[in-house]
Amino acid sequence: MRRHNGLKYAVIIASLAVYLSPLVWVLLSSFKTESEMFSIPPTVLKQATIMHYGRLLTQTEFPRYFWNSFITATASTALSLLVGVPASYALTRYKFRGADKTLVVILALRMFPPIVFVLPFFFMMRAANLVDTNLGLIIVHFAFQLPLAIWLMRSFFLDLPKEIVEASEIDGCTRMGTFLRIAVPYVYPGIATTAIVNFLFSWNEFLFAVVLTRLHAKTVPVFMAESVTTFQVLWGQMFSSAIMFIAPVIAVAFILQKRMVVALGGGFIKS
Repeated sequence: MRRHNGLKYAVIIASLAVYLSPLVWVLLSSFKTESEMFSIPPTVLKQATIMHYGRLLTQTEFPRYFWNSFITATASTALSLLVGVPASYALTRYKFRGADKTLVVILALRMFPPIVFVLPFFFMMRAANLVDTNLGLIIVHFAFQLPLAIWLMRSFFLDLPKEIVEASEIDGCTRMGTFLRIAVPYVYPGIATTAIVNFLFSWNEFLFAVVLTRLHAKTVPVFMAESVTTFQVLWGQMFSSAIMFIAPVIAVAFILQKRMVVALGGGFIKS
């Protein structure tokens, strides 16, 4: 038994080392000087410096691009939940003509690669004068997040006991009241999980951002790509911006990890 547990922990530690080693190396490199980054043999960290972070925050437009990423990801995620959660509940709870076909169409739209929609979205945003605006990017991200939100929430609503819903309606609760007072609290961990998945999509999205933005609505992924120039690679800027970009995601994951574990484990009703 002890040998089995020891082997299990060894596999876990080895897996963590493989997945975390690139992140740790980027973190250490963001505090290195330019010369130490390319030293041979490589060093862990001889002399720590925050020079790259200082330049990033004071000599570049990173704070504004970070704010653009945050606004776009937060707004598009909120809209996808505001529309997707009740839509998923209606398509799951109430059977009407064409409900199954609607779900299939929604899933089919999500299966297309994003590059298929780049030019249509660009022409629509240009016609609406929304190119290089946060609103235009929010609309595009919302369009891609909505099908995912509907299908993710559907699996949680399917596990919602019908007896509880029917009992609330018999007691005089309206459909909207049943949804808000009964269904939403039961699937709250699923909503948190869906929010994280959609937020990560928008936070990391690059293709639409690079096509639909120029300067004012540019996001961090586009800014990081510009660290690779024709004549050089700005490694310090790239490493420091990468750490500051992923830090909020890690923080949110730690805050909501309990809800995610409950939701993914299928025990959200008990929570």
